[in-house]
Amino acid sequence: MRFSLIVITLFALCSRSFAESIADDNVVLKWAQDLSDSAQDMVWQDLLKKFNEQEQLEGVISTAQGTSKLYVFISSSMPVPLLKEYASDALKYDATLVFKGLPEGSFKELAELIVQLKDNNDNIANATIDDESFERFSVSSVPTIILTSEPPYHPNQTPYIKFDKITGNVGIKYALEQFRDSGDLREEAAKRLERVND
Repeated sequence: MRFSLIVITLFALCSRSFAESIADDNVVLKWAQDLSDSAQDMVWQDLLKKFNEQEQLEGVISTAQGTSKLYVFISSSMPVPLLKEYASDALKYDATLVFKGLPEGSFKELAELIVQLKDNNDNIANATIDDESFERFSVSSVPTIILTSEPPYHPNQTPYIKFDKITGNVGIKYALEQFRDSGDLREEAAKRLERVND
């Protein structure tokens, strides 16, 4: 009986010591994680500062402050004259044409379509296939025009992306005017319109 009592007492002491050790380990782990996050943040801020300084030396407009992007979600099933109009406006307003998947599952078909969308000076608008953006911005019908503002990247923060969206057969200029007049990204829309008017 005494032996059992001694074993139980030793077990209880060891368990308590083990539990305190785990608690101490959790405190140490939290401290280490906080220290790591702080160090990573300091390094990131230093890199960002150096990046901005380098861009200023090169006379480049800083992209580290966050960016706005203009997307025109379209489909290869839309009439070619309408696609050509969007492609022409995309060049003018620095927009990207966004397709969902390949037309008939063929890169060749997409390449032929893009060639048809060249302007009179053989310029081609930026175009991409981006199924994820269709989902991210809940685009369920085309054409849809979206102006986004994405904050600068930071390794310890989840970015919050603001955007304005208009769906329907409207021109890019009209969409930007609507965003300028009543959107969340009024300033960015106004800047794009001013650049074209200059």
